[in-house]
Amino acid sequence: MPPKQPHDFDDLMLLEATPEQAIMTNQNSYATWGYPQLTLEQYLEREKLLANQEFTGENFKVWVLMSRKEQQEHQGKNDASANNNPTILSACETFKRKALIVDRSGEVIETICYGIASVFTPPHLRNKGYASTMMKLLTGILEKQFKADFSFLFSDIGPNFYQRFGWNVFNNKEIRFSIDGGDASGEGPGNMELGENVSVSPIRESDLERITQLDCQLVRQELLKVDHRALVVLPNKPSYVWMFERSKFYARVTANTEITIFGVELVRAFDEKEKQLVGFIIWFHDFNEQKLVALRFRSYSKQAAKILVAQAKQEARKYNLKQVVSWNPDMTLFSGEDGELVEREDSLPSLAWYKDWDSKVEWLLLEKAFKGLRPHHQFWGRRYSTAATRVACEPNEPSFLDSVQIYFEKAAGLSNASPKTLDHLKASDCTLKVTFPIEARGEGLFIVDNGKVEVLTGYRVHHSRHLLPVKGGIRFSPEVDEQEVAALAALMTYKCAVVDVPFGGAKGGITLDPSKFTENQLERVTRRYTMELCQRAFIGPGVDVPAPDVGTSAREMSWIMDTYRQFHSNEVDSIGCVTGKPIYLGGVRGRNEATGLGVYYGIREFLSYPEIQKSTGLSGNIKDTSFVIQGFGKVGYWAAKFLEINGGRVVGVGERDCGVYNADGIKVDELFEYHKANRSFRGFPNVDILEDPLKILEVECDVLIPAALERQIGLKNADYIKAKIIGEAANGPITPGANDIMLNKGIRIIPDLLLNAGGVTVSYFEWLKNLSHMRFGRMTRKWDELGKTKLVELIETIIEQKVSDLEKMHIIHGAEEVDLVYSGLEDTMMGACKETRITALKRKTDYRTAAFINAIEKIATAYEGSGMMLMN
Repeated sequence: MPPKQPHDFDDLMLLEATPEQAIMTNQNSYATWGYPQLTLEQYLEREKLLANQEFTGENFKVWVLMSRKEQQEHQGKNDASANNNPTILSACETFKRKALIVDRSGEVIETICYGIASVFTPPHLRNKGYASTMMKLLTGILEKQFKADFSFLFSDIGPNFYQRFGWNVFNNKEIRFSIDGGDASGEGPGNMELGENVSVSPIRESDLERITQLDCQLVRQELLKVDHRALVVLPNKPSYVWMFERSKFYARVTANTEITIFGVELVRAFDEKEKQLVGFIIWFHDFNEQKLVALRFRSYSKQAAKILVAQAKQEARKYNLKQVVSWNPDMTLFSGEDGELVEREDSLPSLAWYKDWDSKVEWLLLEKAFKGLRPHHQFWGRRYSTAATRVACEPNEPSFLDSVQIYFEKAAGLSNASPKTLDHLKASDCTLKVTFPIEARGEGLFIVDNGKVEVLTGYRVHHSRHLLPVKGGIRFSPEVDEQEVAALAALMTYKCAVVDVPFGGAKGGITLDPSKFTENQLERVTRRYTMELCQRAFIGPGVDVPAPDVGTSAREMSWIMDTYRQFHSNEVDSIGCVTGKPIYLGGVRGRNEATGLGVYYGIREFLSYPEIQKSTGLSGNIKDTSFVIQGFGKVGYWAAKFLEINGGRVVGVGERDCGVYNADGIKVDELFEYHKANRSFRGFPNVDILEDPLKILEVECDVLIPAALERQIGLKNADYIKAKIIGEAANGPITPGANDIMLNKGIRIIPDLLLNAGGVTVSYFEWLKNLSHMRFGRMTRKWDELGKTKLVELIETIIEQKVSDLEKMHIIHGAEEVDLVYSGLEDTMMGACKETRITALKRKTDYRTAAFINAIEKIATAYEGSGMMLMN
């Protein structure tokens, strides 16, 4: 029975429901609201199923409002029958979610919030203030006990109730698409033209983590642009799975069918590892109201939106649903004839703001808040956030580019180069800066600022032309500027000199974000930039040979080569104007794994040196050595793979979201395939998960290989590194201050300048192949096999015993292109490592300084010996 004085609110209390009370509230709501498609038993089965999902685990609670007096009386009785239970005056559910808040300073902060659902008061107890009291008590509990910053709900009872006690109620619109035309087989609008290399893929549970992570990244990026206080509830995988299981239940019970996919995504593939998300839809099958609801709709053009809607219509027809509905749509993606825009009067989003009632804050609904998001490049690729750098480095530590200059200055003081030569090395030989307009035309799926003209700036810097051609990549990035390009060109000069690749150093780039441009636009940009290089003699097989870099790939190199050939149609060596090309356009086999293979060769060589073995206590054998890899992209994966093939024990691998560790070793290919399928290491068997990705740098191992980004080891974490050797597969992973700390601890560091030079070495081989116009091994392979065959036959005659076919095949195998590339790279790395070691012993310095000394003195010899330095 309810309290005799229903408005004596001091007598009311809010408690977390017992399992029996939760069942009772379900029975009451079923009796009141009714579910014509379900029996009571089916309804309770549904609630039990949903209660066992991850989303409704510890994050989910049922709350009941009761009379304090009745509760005390009940606890004093032994009779636990239902008739004597305290009356449930009102009830609701809460579920914890992650959210982002833009605070007063404009910083984006991650926090928690609580969604409120299933607010229910029995009909005979309504209009007595119980629901209002429950909400006020719940507000206090969530704020003070659970430390929530805000809560929210979608109300089906109209705005007045929640507005009475200060909640903000927002408008809610939806666009409704009728189901007509086509059929569920896939014929019709769902198969409209997608554009080159763009495909529709079903979203399954294994895809949700990747897509929601990307979605959250985009939301965070957009929040950084918000100029006022705001908050947003983040999408997450468990909530999608919860809705999916709910739909599956209804499909099975009411329609005798099965639901198989969560939605669809539009993906454009450049190659196996570089892909671009064009749009996606995650849906919910509402069998009660006979409609397919878009829980998440993200599209980057009108054409993509139409394709996603067409796919949703096909899904709806498959299950005999009558409508496709999207909440709060971005109407720039739709025209009037696409669907009917409706102002909703139910399911109105309401917000209670706990922490700061006096300040206005905007709740950004995910469905309508973020517009103009661009196609996201390489969303399957390895990416580390700058947050990792902030964790590792102090604010006053030098940038990567400044670090290079610090290392150069230290080595210059120990070198034999003249001061005039050193001064010349500090300056670039020549710099090209060009500007050109591009009209941002809307094309196919990708529509970017239609009709506008954008003026782009491009650079190409030749740091040193002591040897020609010069060599260096071309990058497309918003951070490209003349200073950065000049510094990276200098680094290329030193790197080529260390490994005796006869190139000078260069670098180039265009200040743009490639994710904001269509493929056709990027092709026009690349070709126009190449035209500028051609007209000013900044490209050519004997002058300047670019390569891929950040934001570019074999695709851009193909465009550059084709453009150059149009200007030099009679030049027989024109294919050698650029490296990093696809195999079918003159690329070389072995280039893909070259940097990782070079890392393996370098570490193997240094482990064999007696002074390394003495200072570290290692045997010098790869088989007795444990390795940790930070970064599992192309370089990290191949380095780990070659180490494992040769007996090494890879005990830890780190990626951007977490790390994995197993002291007994990890199977590299199994981990790689798992990560490729799941976009995360989470769930991989027989490993410990390290939630902080930087912690992988601090675990016990013999050799640590940072293969991610620069400045991963700084003053904040240098003291915690336990490895005996660090091999820098990435550029600049250690700051100068951290470098000194670890050298003083006795840790040996193999520098990036040497260890990751495998890429430029094999680019040199590609250039030689292009100039010779012949695949390596084409003229010699069969001749070698013939000579080896005769030798084997002679040996068989002498020993009077036949060699097995398998043994004979291995013996007589003639070197193919990839064999020669591997051999050449191995010889190059062995020679460079030996030179670096000798200089370090002779000058009594570390390996990084020794590598810089060697580079400086080789360049100085070329300058001074050739007569280029006319300074006397």
